[in-house]
Amino acid sequence: MSRPNYSKTITLTGLIVLALPAALSAMLNNAYRVIDQYAVQWLGVDAQAAIASTSFLLIGFFAGYSIISSGAIALISRASGAGDEPLQKQMIGNAITGAVAIGIVILTLSGLLAPWTVSLLGLQDNLADTAQTYLRWHALFCLPQALAPTLDAIFIALGRTKTVLLLQITASILNVILNPILIYHFELGIGGAALATGISQAVAMIIGLIIISRSYQFQRKDFMP
Repeated sequence: MSRPNYSKTITLTGLIVLALPAALSAMLNNAYRVIDQYAVQWLGVDAQAAIASTSFLLIGFFAGYSIISSGAIALISRASGAGDEPLQKQMIGNAITGAVAIGIVILTLSGLLAPWTVSLLGLQDNLADTAQTYLRWHALFCLPQALAPTLDAIFIALGRTKTVLLLQITASILNVILNPILIYHFELGIGGAALATGISQAVAMIIGLIIISRSYQFQRKDFMP
C-alpha cells in the first residue's frame, strides 16, 4: 500500500497560503498606474499620454525601491528562522530607514529633473507641461510608495503574506475612490492622480507600520544603519 505524498500536499498548501497572496500583492503594488490611466481619461488626450509616457520611468523608480526590499527579505527571514528577535528588529528598522532614504533621493531627483526628463522622452508643448506636473506631484506626495516594497518584504519574511495582500487591496480601493474626488471634484487635474496614489499608499503603510510596531518593541538604535 503506497503512502500519501505529504511533501506535495505541504508544497501545494504553502503555495496557496504564502505564495499566492504575495504574488497578488506584488501585482497590486503597481496597480496605481492603471488606476491613474483610467481616472484621467476625462482630462483629455494629453493627460492620458503624460501618464503613459512616464510609466516606464515609474517602473524604474519601483526597481530602485526594490533594492532595499530584496536584501531585507533575505536578512529578516534568516533572523526569523534563527529566532533572533533583536536581530529581527535591527534588520526591520534598517530596512525601513533605507527604504525611506532611497525614496527621498529618487523622488527629489525626479522632481528637480522633471523638465529634463520630459524633454528626454520627446514630449513637447502642453503634453510636456502635463507630464512635468504629474512627475512633480508624484515626487511631492508619493514617498509612501518607496516604503511599500520593503514593508511587503518584511511581512513576507515573517510569513504574513495575507497581511501584505490586505494592505495592497486597501491601497488600491482607496486609490480608486480618491482619484475622481481629487481630480475632478477638487479640480486638481492630473496632480490629483498622483496625490490620490500618495494618500492611499500612506494609509496602507501607516496601518502596516502600526501592525509591526505592536509586534516588536523598537528602539531608536534599531533604525540606525
